[in-house]
Amino acid sequence: MRCLALILLAPLVALAETPMPRPPRQPLTETLHGVSVQDPYRPLESMEQAAPWIDAQNARLDGWLAGHPRPGLAERVEALFRIGHVGSPAVVPGAVFFMQKLPGAEQPALFGQPDGEPARVLVDPGALDAAGHVALDWFYPSQDGAKVAYGTSKDGDEVSTLRVIEVATGRVLDDAIPYTRACSLAWLPDGGGFVYTRHEGVTAYDRHVYEHRLGAPWADDALIMGKDRLPERSDWPAVGLSSDGRWLSVVRYVSWSNSTLHLYDRDAKRWTDVDAGPADGVWSVPQMTADGFYATTTHATPNGRLVRVDPEHPEPGKWVEILPEGRWPLEGVGLVKGGMVAQRLVNAVSELTLHARDGRALGALPTPVKGTVDGLATDPDVDRVLWSFNSFFYPPTLFSTPVTAEGPGATQTLLQVATDLDLDAYTVDQVEYPSFDGTSVPMFLVHRKDLVRDGANRTLLYGYGGFNVSITPGFSRNVLYWLEQGGVYAVANLRGGGERGEAWHKAGMLGRKFQVFGDFEYALRYLLRERITRPDRVAIFGGSNGGLLVGATLTRVPHLFAAAVSRVGLYDMVRYERFPPGEVWSEEYGSADKPEQLAWLWAYSPYHQIIDGVRYPAVLASAAENDTRVHWAHTAKFVARLQEAQKGDAPILMRFERATGHGAGKPTGAVAREYAEIYQFLLAILGGDP
Repeated sequence: MRCLALILLAPLVALAETPMPRPPRQPLTETLHGVSVQDPYRPLESMEQAAPWIDAQNARLDGWLAGHPRPGLAERVEALFRIGHVGSPAVVPGAVFFMQKLPGAEQPALFGQPDGEPARVLVDPGALDAAGHVALDWFYPSQDGAKVAYGTSKDGDEVSTLRVIEVATGRVLDDAIPYTRACSLAWLPDGGGFVYTRHEGVTAYDRHVYEHRLGAPWADDALIMGKDRLPERSDWPAVGLSSDGRWLSVVRYVSWSNSTLHLYDRDAKRWTDVDAGPADGVWSVPQMTADGFYATTTHATPNGRLVRVDPEHPEPGKWVEILPEGRWPLEGVGLVKGGMVAQRLVNAVSELTLHARDGRALGALPTPVKGTVDGLATDPDVDRVLWSFNSFFYPPTLFSTPVTAEGPGATQTLLQVATDLDLDAYTVDQVEYPSFDGTSVPMFLVHRKDLVRDGANRTLLYGYGGFNVSITPGFSRNVLYWLEQGGVYAVANLRGGGERGEAWHKAGMLGRKFQVFGDFEYALRYLLRERITRPDRVAIFGGSNGGLLVGATLTRVPHLFAAAVSRVGLYDMVRYERFPPGEVWSEEYGSADKPEQLAWLWAYSPYHQIIDGVRYPAVLASAAENDTRVHWAHTAKFVARLQEAQKGDAPILMRFERATGHGAGKPTGAVAREYAEIYQFLLAILGGDP
């Protein structure tokens, strides 16, 4: 239900006497499929027109923060963010690789460790830019571990440039291939080249598959797949290669819910469609062995299953099911020597099990606590599995587990991030609450062990709810600060995510997106009903698709909370497709070009559902000029409209950053400063002891 103007909130911190910057405005109403859609702040889609107002908004936020000092806050947040990180493991015969951020570094570096040798830095973004504006986006070691292909980008734009380094010498080869954002890559058996994906321009999403030979001009690379593809199509190919180099697999992701699988016989120069659609479901990139290839799929099995396919006879009727669909979603399977390791998500918590190649269970790989396996590294010719793990109170750790035909061996700790934190004072509860339609939704509650349920606890509720993304327990440095201040942190596993499989995802997409917002609202109601907090002591937080969630909740139930923080969010759902890559999200949200789908979108579009004269909660929204995922104009238009409509004295504030993007690759110091502002804002609004 929408809140009427007579709804009153508890007193909030008023904005100092700072003149309200006036944004460029024009009376604009369009009729779309018979619906009148107002868009008064469309001039803010132009940086030329928006720049003076944006600069004034930054100055206004600076002034507000200066008027609400919090001594020691920035220094403590900075110290927490300087805690290191380890993750993204990879293993090949004779060597392991991983990403590690050392305590004083701005960016993670790539480390390599040949068997029997100490780990050493291979690629250090800090050596390329001491300020931390260059980030290492991804990497792929060759089959023999002698070379690593990797991508770097600058200022958060994620538009990677591919390079190759020799592991033994540290020499970076002359090859430099642009436009390799989120590259998928498979090395050729001789290590002299690779098959990879590349876009046709900086902002284009027309991703094609090429073959590159080291030392050759990248512009001459042979096109393998993509010639028949229109630039506006949203399919996204990912590649795999058999160890002998004969079979190339290409998974074409048409959306987050649908992909097709194709095989290319490089000897016979022949394509075969293993599964050309159009049934819903996604494939993993196949892993090739002498007895066929193994791949997971959610086609007709929403929680996923593992099948083995003979590349000579890939007809669906000849697939062999190795791991059937279970109660919980199958996140991935990695082949090891003589077996395989399966990763499932059991009620939003990771679980690892070892199996023989025929699917027989050989035992579990126990995790130290309930948490998240955020990196699983295997190789069909290696008899161990590497896995990176973390949880709310368990620092990032890299583990190695040997595997045999009898089962898993004793797990060894290869590297654990060191901290001097006393985490024994905190605990995690996992609860289930009923949503508006009776659906049971899981939620993590993170807090001090001595929590008193008196309704007075400062509480921060986080959610995402989209694109099959699972929100699982993680070692969050910014959350640690919130807990140190006595706060409660709540994470709702909303529909639209992947925590309970593809059916859970589909229950929160397209015309069912409203169910995500309902789940989030009822998470708030649970926190209030259970006397964990009260409206003037609770805030909501989200980013990107989670920013849409925050915006929709703000316009639906503004009386239930006192503050909202939204990072790089979507708010104009009528025009989101007009800002690349928004056009590839129509399978998730719907399209305003279709009458029925426009009705869904307009009905919850935060920018369009703001009502004049409502007392909205305090808002801090952020955007970034180099964001190549969600255009900054979403935030500018939303904030301008909120400031115009606001009846109460709660501040509506915005931070606009010039040299960052959606968040990936952001320097550690910049992230720490961002969260210091967020917590300074929240503590001022929610009140309590300084």
